[in-house]
Amino acid sequence: MTIKISITAGTNPIEGITQGLYTITLDGPAPVGGLTVNYGLAGTATNLVDYTLIAGTNITAVTGGSFTIAAGQTTATLLVNAINDGLADPDETVRLTLASGTGYTILPSLTTLGSATVDAFPISVAVGDFNGDGNLDLITVSLNNTVSLRLGDGLGGFSGSTNLPSGGVAARFVAVGDFNGDGNLDFITAHSGNLGSNINSVAVRLGNGLGEFLAAPNAAVGSTPEFLAVGDLNGDGNLDFVTLNTSGSSDLLVHLGNGAGGFSTVATAVGVGAGPQSVAMGDFNGDGHLDLAVASFGLGGVAIRLGDGTGGFSAADTVLTGFRPQSVALGDFNGDGHLDLAVANNGTSTVSIRLGDGAGGFSGTTDVAVGTSPISVAVGDFNGDGHLDFVTANRHSSDTSLRVYLGDGLGGFSGNIRLALDNEPNAIALGDFNGDGHIDFATSLRSGNQVVIASTSGGSATLTIADPPAVNLSVSATTGSEAGTTEITVTATASSAVTGNQTVAVGVSGTGITTEDYGLSNNGIITIADGATAGSITFTVIDDAIPEGTETAILTLNNPSTGLMLGNSISQTITIADNDSPPTTGNVTLTLNEDTVFTFASHLFPFADADTSDTLQGIRVTQLPTAGQLFLDANNDNQVNAGELITENQDIAVANLNQLKFRPAADANGLAYASFQFQVSDGQFLSATPGTVTFNVTPVNDAPTGTVRISGTATQGQTLTASNTLADRDGLGPISYQWRADGTAIRGATNRTFTLTQAQVGRAMTVTASYTDGFGRRESVTSAPTRAVVNINDAPTGTVRISGTATQGQILTASNTLADRDGLGPISYQWRADGTAIRGATNRTFTLTQAQVGRAMTVTASYTDGFGRRESVTSAPTRAVVNINDAPTGTVRISGTATQGQILTASNTLADRDGLGPISYQWRADGTAIRGATSSTFTLTQAQVGRAMTVTASYTDGFGRRESVTSAPTRAVSPLIAARSSLTLSSSADSLAPTLATPGGLLDLRGQSSSTLTLRFQMTQASTFNNTVGFYRVEDTQGRVRDPLTGTLIQPGGAGYLQAALANRAVGDLVGRNDRTTTVTATLATNQLLSTFLVVGGPVSALLDTNPGNDPRVFFNHVAANGDRQSHVRLLGQNTLGYEDTWGGGDRDFNDVIVRTTVA
Repeated sequence: MTIKISITAGTNPIEGITQGLYTITLDGPAPVGGLTVNYGLAGTATNLVDYTLIAGTNITAVTGGSFTIAAGQTTATLLVNAINDGLADPDETVRLTLASGTGYTILPSLTTLGSATVDAFPISVAVGDFNGDGNLDLITVSLNNTVSLRLGDGLGGFSGSTNLPSGGVAARFVAVGDFNGDGNLDFITAHSGNLGSNINSVAVRLGNGLGEFLAAPNAAVGSTPEFLAVGDLNGDGNLDFVTLNTSGSSDLLVHLGNGAGGFSTVATAVGVGAGPQSVAMGDFNGDGHLDLAVASFGLGGVAIRLGDGTGGFSAADTVLTGFRPQSVALGDFNGDGHLDLAVANNGTSTVSIRLGDGAGGFSGTTDVAVGTSPISVAVGDFNGDGHLDFVTANRHSSDTSLRVYLGDGLGGFSGNIRLALDNEPNAIALGDFNGDGHIDFATSLRSGNQVVIASTSGGSATLTIADPPAVNLSVSATTGSEAGTTEITVTATASSAVTGNQTVAVGVSGTGITTEDYGLSNNGIITIADGATAGSITFTVIDDAIPEGTETAILTLNNPSTGLMLGNSISQTITIADNDSPPTTGNVTLTLNEDTVFTFASHLFPFADADTSDTLQGIRVTQLPTAGQLFLDANNDNQVNAGELITENQDIAVANLNQLKFRPAADANGLAYASFQFQVSDGQFLSATPGTVTFNVTPVNDAPTGTVRISGTATQGQTLTASNTLADRDGLGPISYQWRADGTAIRGATNRTFTLTQAQVGRAMTVTASYTDGFGRRESVTSAPTRAVVNINDAPTGTVRISGTATQGQILTASNTLADRDGLGPISYQWRADGTAIRGATNRTFTLTQAQVGRAMTVTASYTDGFGRRESVTSAPTRAVVNINDAPTGTVRISGTATQGQILTASNTLADRDGLGPISYQWRADGTAIRGATSSTFTLTQAQVGRAMTVTASYTDGFGRRESVTSAPTRAVSPLIAARSSLTLSSSADSLAPTLATPGGLLDLRGQSSSTLTLRFQMTQASTFNNTVGFYRVEDTQGRVRDPLTGTLIQPGGAGYLQAALANRAVGDLVGRNDRTTTVTATLATNQLLSTFLVVGGPVSALLDTNPGNDPRVFFNHVAANGDRQSHVRLLGQNTLGYEDTWGGGDRDFNDVIVRTTVA
């Protein structure tokens, strides 16, 4: 058989005082040879530093990773010996976890995760996320009629101090749900007492999702409601609630919610027997409606009431349980998919397990012993094996605990995992409070102010190491005096009662001396007796008859015994007042004249004494004068004779003080000239602090000796130099000078040298030397005067400036700041370019021209001064004058005919003031440069047909600027058919313009090497008209024809153009016949130009017919010759012409007639 073991934590250790206790429980005796169990340690405390793990009862050995339980034993204990480190630090934890090994399996254990402080006497607890942070929070209701909300941190801790009025008197229960459908949790509380209109009511508080709640109207219920349960009992999607009323009719009342936070005022009563204690909701018969299970004292079991889905309930069986069924919980304990009952029986200390049949019935007689007096039961999978377990809260003087029992999935339960509680538990709520995925327990302690948070763990338990009592120091008084030998009580106080006699030492520092100035009883050791919190000794002040002033004794606790630690206030300072008072003195300042002797008297030495009968008996000179002589003049001759000088620490009796004298050094003087120190005596004591005598010696003035002289020439521009041979017995301070002209001080002329200026011309110069002597007296001596200063010409001062921009076309302006000590006459100007005067440029302004480009400009200002001297000043040069580009003048022209094969020639009349460089050309077609076309001539090709030609002439001017001028465009280049080895017809885009005479296609037979050329003309007609196409000779590309009779040229559209064109036909007519192809071959003389025409609906002869009813239309290649002034001929492709036979241009597809020309 494999032994099952578990571990629980017992008493927590205190450093140096009590040991912590772990209890290991076996479900069978340890085997022969003992059971060795593996373990691990964790927590915030460190093994062997903060504690040691030692064997307790029934443990035969403890190693670093295992311990052995003695054979035959079913329980054993391990002890945690906490080491006193003497430090006030936070509590530390020791977590002991059982590890897998041989011969045993590990049962879960119950451990405390922490607690939440709430208002006193919490009677009910519920769980939910009230502030929307994803962590479960706690809400309790107390017997004080207070609701406490504590917000979870997701790590097992809770914070906050929100306490709300519960909304009634005699609060009994709290339940949670979203009663107004806003997605935020609300709560309701049951009250069995009266508060104004809230008589036996349920208070409703609506949450806002931030942890705040708004009161809604209370719901009146029956007498003494003690329990609440929440669910949707009528299937409308809104939460409802039921109350259990323990007096009166002892009914269960159903109140239906409206989804807005309100509940029905008329409740449905459901009989459940006398003394109902608890209710659980679930679907017991599988009809999809919530049913009720009510634990009832009166029925001695659980009343089953089946719901009809409308809020009504019908009676079913009463399920018998143990005595005084107190609490009921639901779960599927045997895995058959039906809800079963777990009922905590307070009277028989059992939990009854009753298995449901899925039809509303329950059976079974399993009663699990669960300790003493279970008050509440809750269901969950606490060990993660997939089977439901249950936990009870037990409330009895001998058993205040939580107990967990593990289900086997078949309806059976085993184990007894216990967690002792310090106070009476009342209710259990479940939830994962620390985010580890395991179910934790929240248990309200009815007789305290805590909600304990506990959890099952895989065979681990935690102890918390607390500090021992902290000891602090206090004194009965902080001052004492030698007068009366004061006694002061020194007390060490522990933060809690000590275990065993504990001691702590008192150390003393400060200016006082132990055994001379004070004493401590018991050698400075304070003892705190077992069970006490304080101990004392006596501090006694000693009268030592020594004047030493106020002293201090600083008392500090140290070296506490094992059961104590030092607290935060371990030091006190006692001030000791001295009753022995020496005399006191003060400082004296005396004044005498230079070269005199000062005589003392006794009253000049300050004297004071606390003993009013004491008088001055003499002095001691403790420090000699810093200057001069201090002496006792025994013969009163004011001379220092042998043996009369005072020595350091010499005592002088009061009777001799009138012989004490002071003589300063000869000619010496000054404030604080000298000083010496002394003590006064009352015949017993000398003053502790010496006094100081300070002498101020008043000087007597001595006139300066010596002279002040001037060297140098008294001429304008020359420098005069002062020198002196001055001396002064009172001391010669730094000498300053003041130069004067004819006796008048010159402002700022205070240097030893002075340069003569125009202002001094004709005036005699002197200089005064001044200084302050060693006694602060101002002295001065003035030199003899020089001759009158002779004048020297002064050069002009100031500058000539040019403003304006040094750019061609800009105006420069001259200005000046000239001055001349000799006088400034009228100013004239001369402008210069690179230093060369510009003829006639003598105004104050000058306009820059092309002539100055690239040259720096200056201007010279000239005048005659007051002494007739010609003066001039030239400005700084400007930068080189910047050129402004001059646009080219003239034009670029194209000569020649804009016809394919013709040569165009460029010419120009360009000029440029900035210089005309070599000219290059670039030919362009419709503005686009033709690659390589850079000569002055250009032969037109097929590529330029239909495009206007321009030519751009470019050059670089004399200043490096690139200039260009473009010609006017030619007309669009006309096409030609070149009858050489191949024939090409060209088209001009402007042939589509009705006002132009430019042809759409011409046959150019000029310039051939042979005299004749045979061409084949092939016509295809798409029109239903019998059209005729013909070709005729023209004189030029404009389509002019020569009248065969007169020899004159006729323009297209001119009178007689039709007759002249037909008379000049060169090829046989192409006559169309019903969409057939017609071909004509003709041998033509070269050096002629042919154009084309179209006769619509008949032959050429019809045009010449005089019958006015036979009037077919004719359209020419030249628009001006057409009556509708529209284009009727277009070059469709190489060697191919298209014709449009409809008046007005038709559909302009040019495919009514198509003629292709090839060389035969």
